[in-house]
Amino acid sequence: MFKIGEFSKISRVPVKTLRYYDEIGLLRPARTDDFTGYRYYAIEQLARLNRILALKDLGFALEQIARLLDGNLSPDHMRELLAMRQAELRERVRQVRLERYHEGPCAQILHTGPYSAEPPTIERLHAFIAARGYRRRGKHHEIYLGDPRQTAPEKLKTIIRQPVAAA
Repeated sequence: MFKIGEFSKISRVPVKTLRYYDEIGLLRPARTDDFTGYRYYAIEQLARLNRILALKDLGFALEQIARLLDGNLSPDHMRELLAMRQAELRERVRQVRLERYHEGPCAQILHTGPYSAEPPTIERLHAFIAARGYRRRGKHHEIYLGDPRQTAPEKLKTIIRQPVAAA
């Protein structure tokens, strides 16, 4: 048996996620200590967790995953669901576009913190550009490296990129 933290490290799934899966009944611990409340997982539960992660990667909702894994669906129904999901993914791929960007030289900086606190970082980027004899060309753009729904605002990371040209 592994404590939740150990199971988290083995599976590379955050403790918070394991607790949530327990809360919604998707992956219950093999045992919970009545006195301490510690959750313990068995190594055999890795197989179920890996199935959950694979189905999640395919875009299934957690409720759908629960139904798929709990055996409430016949193999034919499961194949039907997988075929429907495959069709949805194919349609999404048709909607993706490939575009070419010709930005040329750029200066960029990593901002860590809430989006509302970006102005001083952008000012530092502009000062850097000017100090090196360049001028800004067009608008800057941002590349978000985290999901604001799952990351604390102070831990959000954003690359701020500014196209430049010789002054």
